[in-house]
Amino acid sequence: MAEAQARRAAEDEARRKAEEQAGRAAAEERRKAEEQAVRAAEEERRKQEDQARQDAEEAARRDAERVKQEAEEQARRAAEEKARSTAASEEEREAAERTRQRAEVQARLMAEEAAWLEAEEKARADEEVARERGDAQTEPSSGKAASGKPRNLVKPAAIGGGALLVLGLAAIHLISFDGQIPQFEKALAGQFQQPVKIKALHLALVPGPHVRLDGVSIGAEGQIRVPTIRAGGSPGNLFGDKKAFKSIEMEAPVITEEGLGWILFGKRQAGDMAFGDVSAIGASLESKQISLPPFDAKLQFGGEGAWKTISIASADKNLEMLLTAKGQAAQLEIKARSFKVPFGSTLVLEDFVANGTADRTGIALTDFKSFVHGGTLSGTARLKWGAVWSLAGEAAAKQIDTARLAPEVLGSARLEGTASYAMQASEAAKLFAWSHAEGSFTIPRGTLLGLDLGSVLQGGSTRGDTKFTELTGSFVHDQGATQLRQLRLIQANMSANGSIDIDAENRIRGRIAAELRLSTDLRRTSLSVTGTPAKLEWQR
Repeated sequence: MAEAQARRAAEDEARRKAEEQAGRAAAEERRKAEEQAVRAAEEERRKQEDQARQDAEEAARRDAERVKQEAEEQARRAAEEKARSTAASEEEREAAERTRQRAEVQARLMAEEAAWLEAEEKARADEEVARERGDAQTEPSSGKAASGKPRNLVKPAAIGGGALLVLGLAAIHLISFDGQIPQFEKALAGQFQQPVKIKALHLALVPGPHVRLDGVSIGAEGQIRVPTIRAGGSPGNLFGDKKAFKSIEMEAPVITEEGLGWILFGKRQAGDMAFGDVSAIGASLESKQISLPPFDAKLQFGGEGAWKTISIASADKNLEMLLTAKGQAAQLEIKARSFKVPFGSTLVLEDFVANGTADRTGIALTDFKSFVHGGTLSGTARLKWGAVWSLAGEAAAKQIDTARLAPEVLGSARLEGTASYAMQASEAAKLFAWSHAEGSFTIPRGTLLGLDLGSVLQGGSTRGDTKFTELTGSFVHDQGATQLRQLRLIQANMSANGSIDIDAENRIRGRIAAELRLSTDLRRTSLSVTGTPAKLEWQR
């Protein structure tokens, strides 16, 4: 009996100890779980705080960048407005000066006419007085002098003579001086070292003395054609071997690529003709390779007939260029409110500004800047022409709005990137069809449209969008096809890597591997993508 009781007591004690041990183990597990939950909550709180801080810093950076850009944009537009106002004032002053000069010429002609009439009237009056004092006999009844001429016709005759003189001065431009054409053709040929043909030649005195040349053609194939040239200067230029004109004004000249080369880089000879500044109104470039709108130009000349500066402005005032002679080349400054990139591109650049040089072989832009897709694009460009055309350079993009760049794939975010590019073709218009470019890009904080990676990693649908803190990658573009490589998307504890190919017909094919790290789990998935930017299809 006692032995049985002792055994039961020992069993009870063992059970009690086992229960206590199990209770302590359970309590320890609960404590560890609670500590782990606290740590997880703390980690999540820190992540959220870090994320909030990053968001605030990024927002502050974007605001600062936006304020800076707005200030720069405001300053730039103010400078452009001031420049336009200055240019308009200059044009108004020039117009006023031309009006003043015309008025002076007309006043001088009228004064000369009045003086001539006064002198003629005085001479006739003196002659009449002398006749009355002489021995000449008059016939009062008839009202005639001894000569038989009525005295009351003297004044009308004088006025008529003055009117005829004025009409002669005003209509002298109707008189042809075609006999002097060979002299002018020879003088112009010496300037361009090319044959020159002139259809007609006239002299005009109003608004100022000038020679008018009609139907001027320079070059054996009419590489430069000018319907009318007005050369201001002394009428003596018509007959002298040496001709010196104060100004040359050309109306609607048509210039081929070869003719433009003669103007910019041709060798000049002092020859038999000298002239001051040259202006062209409504000029056009005749080219199969490059298209330019009608433009006005002003050329300033130095010694020996060589130009110093050429300023060009399109008729719509959208494009402005300034060329400055520099040895066998020319310094080049370009400004355009809106510039459509030529050579087969569809890209339009706003507020385009560029500096560089030009010579017989091509143009080198040492730097260009512009606005596009809500951001900026800058870089360099080297254009070469001849039997083969080529264009190469570097470019840097900042703050490009991805919603404008790829609206079907990306929400509004800001892209930055750099690239080098090169293209070559037998024709300028085909350069972009044979282009090659490669570079890298970064998009901080954006949205990938049409795919919810978080849902896919947790077994859900692909439908939806994916927000990310960063998307980076590199690209190679060649003859219309693009390869996106080293793509990496990051969002908190989720990431994805992959590559995508886009062919020349905009067909897409690619693969992405994604993973989601949880506190107790790591989930992975692989996706393929096909279709077009307007309709992407994602599949596991």
